[in-house]
Amino acid sequence: MLRALVLLALLYATNSLVPGLPKRQAAERAVCDAPYDYIIAGGGLSGCVLAERLSQDPSKRVLLLEAGSADYKNKFIKIPAGILRLFKSGFDWQHETKGDKAASGRNIFLARGKVLGGSSCTNVLLHHRGSKADYDEWGNGWSGDDVLPYFLKSQDDTTGRAENSPKYHSKGGEWTMSEVRYQNPLSKKFLEVGGELLGNNDDFNNWDRKQQGAGR
Repeated sequence: MLRALVLLALLYATNSLVPGLPKRQAAERAVCDAPYDYIIAGGGLSGCVLAERLSQDPSKRVLLLEAGSADYKNKFIKIPAGILRLFKSGFDWQHETKGDKAASGRNIFLARGKVLGGSSCTNVLLHHRGSKADYDEWGNGWSGDDVLPYFLKSQDDTTGRAENSPKYHSKGGEWTMSEVRYQNPLSKKFLEVGGELLGNNDDFNNWDRKQQGAGR
């Protein structure tokens, strides 16, 4: 009992020393007590887009819950090279496989974003939809043909692909996509050699062809 009282006293003393904590707690209580039409568990990329879409109806109240940080504008997230500071940090769930047989029993580290925006904040700002065949295997409303319109609706292409390949690219969505603005000589040489070995691929999101090849 004494130990419990001491812990309570320590917690009270600690809370009283944190600037703005009572105001923050009051705000949290107000959020918890309010009614909502939609509650979205998980503020990853899909959760954020869903919340944005649902909140376009001004008559609806939407609550988006995220266990990670709200600091999606952190400089290490905005700078691609900052990815090395994000792995195994407070922005990362730090998942691992357990004794993978294909890796001689080793654990494989799987970085997953623990931040508002999810793994879109920890992927070096790269975007790839995956293979159409993967979605076709799911089926039941999740085939490649089913999900493609939503990829197009969410995309805001600035690379010229929307004009050259409107079947797979579009403009006006929430996700602005552009080419890497700077290429160092080593990067250019890597793509050159990769193209000689595998062939070049200037659009990995074009499902009319194989995704094999070297490209940016």
